[in-house]
Amino acid sequence: MVLLNASGAVSIPLWASIPFVVMLLTIALGPLFFSHWWDK
Repeated sequence: MVLLNASGAVSIPLWASIPFVVMLLTIALGPLFFSHWWDK
């Protein structure tokens, strides 16, 4: 659910950002955990 603040700014719930945070962590940490596959 997208809400408007009193100032008119859009407020997105914190749980909506979880998929993006997980994707960024996967991109950042993937090469460290899967280096044997990554170096091919």
